[in-house]
Amino acid sequence: MESVKRFSLCSIRDSKGSTNLSNNFSYCSGNLLSEGVNTYAYNHANRLVEVSGQKTLVSYRYNGLGDCLNQTVDEVTTDYTLDLAAGLTQVLDDGEFTYLYGSGRVAVNPRA
Repeated sequence: MESVKRFSLCSIRDSKGSTNLSNNFSYCSGNLLSEGVNTYAYNHANRLVEVSGQKTLVSYRYNGLGDCLNQTVDEVTTDYTLDLAAGLTQVLDDGEFTYLYGSGRVAVNPRA
């Protein structure tokens, strides 16, 4: 499991220094930590690893290159099959659809 970087609270303040804003967004080191509904956690490479809200928990796992390997939403994991040889890594299979690439994405096919 990747280490999660927890930050001390850094927040946006109005011109009078108040943090009592109707939309109280919290940031630290350029990362959004909260927008009033969800909280966000990042790994050592500043990649999003967790989003938690009132009813939902989403987590992400990455390889050493920073490519997203899977996403888990409320204990349901979607694994991604990646084309690491492409100029930019592309998802070839996300468990629901398969993707075919040429000079761009050519087709999306539902899995049988």
